[in-house]
Amino acid sequence: MILSQQFQDKIEQELIEKRQLKHNMGVMQIYQEQLEKERNNERTLRLKLEVEYMTMTRNHEEEVGLRLQFEKKLNKLNADFCELDIKYARTVQ
Repeated sequence: MILSQQFQDKIEQELIEKRQLKHNMGVMQIYQEQLEKERNNERTLRLKLEVEYMTMTRNHEEEVGLRLQFEKKLNKLNADFCELDIKYARTVQ
């Protein structure tokens, strides 16, 4: 009879542990799903930031190109003005 009681106690203990494991697995599953959502959100944010960075880089490169073109034209206009000024000064003399 003592063995039977010990056996029953052992079975009850195993059932309690089994329930606890199932509960822990459920909690861990929920935690895993939350982490997966966070990871997906972080991935989406990273992709969005990469696109924004590429756009900003492209816009910056375009701006630099336009500034160089403007500077080139401005320098040409300045050179043409200096040349005309010299020609005018010679003509007036």
